[in-house]
Amino acid sequence: MPVDDLAFLHGLKTVPTGTAALIIALNPVFYLAVPCTLVAYAGWIWALKRLPAREVAAFVFLNPPLANLWAWLFDGATLEPPFLLGAAVLLAGVAGIVLPQPGAGGARSSETPA
Repeated sequence: MPVDDLAFLHGLKTVPTGTAALIIALNPVFYLAVPCTLVAYAGWIWALKRLPAREVAAFVFLNPPLANLWAWLFDGATLEPPFLLGAAVLLAGVAGIVLPQPGAGGARSSETPA
């Protein structure tokens, strides 16, 4: 995307330079770094303390659709039908790993009967 388009997206009449350009360029870094990295890793560590590792690992596959959903919520990105289909497939796959299997007696496969 050309620099002029970026300036327009931020509602600016002229193309910023120097410090102003740096601040505009760093805004996405901060809104991605804080919620998508810091909060995600804190949640990852919290989940590893409470769930089997194979279940926690399945949630890694939700990162791309959640990042796109975040961009849609806060940046006005459009969610195209192929993305929605892919997100549904990923969600179904994660659900297949995390949810108890029918006929398993409600126990997770990582647990051994006593």
